[in-house]
Amino acid sequence: MEARQNSGFHAGYAYELIVRVTVTDGSPEIVMWQKIQNLGLRPIRGQVYLHPFFNVHELQSCYFRLPGGFVGRVFDLPESTSHTYTEGDSARTLSAVFRTDLRYVVTIGSDESFEFVQIWHNSRNCFALEPFLPVDVAPGMVQEWNWRLCVYPEES
Repeated sequence: MEARQNSGFHAGYAYELIVRVTVTDGSPEIVMWQKIQNLGLRPIRGQVYLHPFFNVHELQSCYFRLPGGFVGRVFDLPESTSHTYTEGDSARTLSAVFRTDLRYVVTIGSDESFEFVQIWHNSRNCFALEPFLPVDVAPGMVQEWNWRLCVYPEES
């Protein structure tokens, strides 16, 4: 599936965003390719993030692992927590283990380094792991990146 968005021209800013989602039959991985082209006169600077969230049955079974090895239980944290990386870090993958009807492992990755990761939960039955990537696109330039989301049953 592919979607395109053109912003039009506003106060010197303009862009075209393309998002392509690929699901391969028989694979637990979803790949989301994104491309932003700056069509305006001003640089585009900011962040993009992935916002997958998951419903759970057992709050105590929800663990996460951040790049750099930090491990914790999702619902032991405040409702919203973030972890920032330094410019030299190459943090590109995070994961979670959680329980729905079965125990699953979720891995979220990118071909770009994360700027920071936000962990969110509603304290009842769902959580999100949100990696943020920097966007810095000069006029006339293009930036591309891939997200990978993989969900598979945990091996016993």
